[in-house]
Amino acid sequence: INTSTFSQGNAGTISIDAQERIIVDAEGVFSGILNFVGEDAVGDGGVINITTTDLSLRNAAQIGVDTLGEGNAGTIFINAQGRIDFEGIQSNGTPGGLSARVGSNSTQNAGNIEVVTSELFIENGATIRAESLGSAGGGNLSISADFLTLNNESSIFAVTNEGSGGNAEILVEEQILLKNNSNITAGNFGFADGGNGMSQYHNPNKNLSACLFHNQ
Repeated sequence: INTSTFSQGNAGTISIDAQERIIVDAEGVFSGILNFVGEDAVGDGGVINITTTDLSLRNAAQIGVDTLGEGNAGTIFINAQGRIDFEGIQSNGTPGGLSARVGSNSTQNAGNIEVVTSELFIENGATIRAESLGSAGGGNLSISADFLTLNNESSIFAVTNEGSGGNAEILVEEQILLKNNSNITAGNFGFADGGNGMSQYHNPNKNLSACLFHNQ
């Protein structure tokens, strides 16, 4: 599903309401729900709204509102009452999962991602990222879940290279488990202010091989 723009103008809006489940499988060919601005285009990334019970992105499938040209990245809202799972990395190194990024040529801000679910599983290199590769600010992440598991080099991050760092607010009611070099990051890897990196946890259970950190 794709409502991206490759010239001048903002990307559109995608709204999906599925009572039972949504499965996007990228095995053999890239698949995703995309609402981005192309590399030579000018405009803001779009909005993706998803309401369902279960959401699965398999074999590095992606939901993305990136801006590779000039403009702000878009916004992703996901409300899944049951379970969300993302897994895998594409052959070109692009991770599956959720993405609201701006490219290195952009002076605008990364996008925002909001996820509400009961169980969130991210594994095998998949990510949730609100990232600025340019000179503007990182995006904001808001995740609310009962259980959060990251496994096998998976990550959640809201970062920027040069602008103000992004913020990550993660509310986990029961358990958070990070293992096998998985991490959660909010901050700045360049020369400006880091983000707030707000995180709240209840009953944390973190594997020692993982790292949870906030860069400034």
